[in-house]
Order: sequence, then structure tokens, then C-alpha cells
Amino acid sequence: LDFPLHALCLGMCVHLAPIVLKAEGQASQLVHVTTGIRAGCMNAHQLARILLYNVLERAHIYHPESPLRVFFDDITQTHSGVGDEVYEQLAPAAANLVEDLESADQTISTKSCCVSSHPATATKIAKVINKILKDRGSKARIRMEKTTKDLGVKVTMGGKRFADVQKGRL
Repeated sequence: LDFPLHALCLGMCVHLAPIVLKAEGQASQLVHVTTGIRAGCMNAHQLARILLYNVLERAHIYHPESPLRVFFDDITQTHSGVGDEVYEQLAPAAANLVEDLESADQTISTKSCCVSSHPATATKIAKVINKILKDRGSKARIRMEKTTKDLGVKVTMGGKRFADVQKGRL
């Protein structure tokens, strides 16, 4: 990954250190960051990529037809295709991504894990993905949304571009 080991060790020390919140002259007790990335950490993006490297590499190797986009610790999976091809390729790719994240002990937000597309398409894909996850014993579930800001699968079926996913992040 070409990330300097010394910088990685220092970054991890800073990233994992407890924080104190200050407001109006008052200070909180120590707060330990346990999930997500630390706001203001200059290395947060690189640390998230290091943590997710194996998950991302596996997805790119086994499912190149459903590429991933990473925005800090958020992942968006996209797919272009027609008809049943989308269901046959995207559903297993999305289910494998969820399983790989679970295997890597990563927290998957139930509030933001969704399929974003035309409602009928998204509903069908979410059902297919959830069936695969349930059959594999995963507790994670995907829901349908019009747009997504976090972990999501964007399916357009030729109707719209996935720009609304990107716009929602900025």
C-alpha cells in the first residue's frame, strides 16, 4: 500500500486516542471512538482504505461488473446492465460485499445500507439481495431508498445516472 509504517503507527495512536469534547467552558469525560472514522483526522481516509483494502480488492477481483466507489468509510456499489443481468450479477456482488464487511468485523449501518434506484427496480433488487443474505445466515438487511448518502447499491436500469448518490455526499 506504500503507506509509511512510522506514519501509520502515529496516525493510529492519534486516531484511537480518547477525545474530550469542550463547549462553553465545560469539558466532557473521555470519549473513546469505537466505530467510524475520527472527524478531523488527517489520515482518516488512508486509514479507512487500509482497513478496507482486502474487502475492496476482493470485490474488484470477483465482481468487476459492479465497481465500488469509496468515500472515506462509505462504500457505494454500482452496476450497469439490462434486464435480469442486473439481478443475476449485482445481487451476489452486493451480498458478498456485505459478508466480507461482516467477516472483517466492520459495522454496517442499518440506517444507511440500501438500494437506490427506480422504486420497482430497487425493491426487487433489495428483495433478491436480502434473500441471498438470509440464505447465507447473515443478519444484515438492505432496504430500498430513493437516494443514499452512505453504503449503498445504485441501480439505474438506464433511467437515471448515479449522480444523485455523488451529489448527496458533497
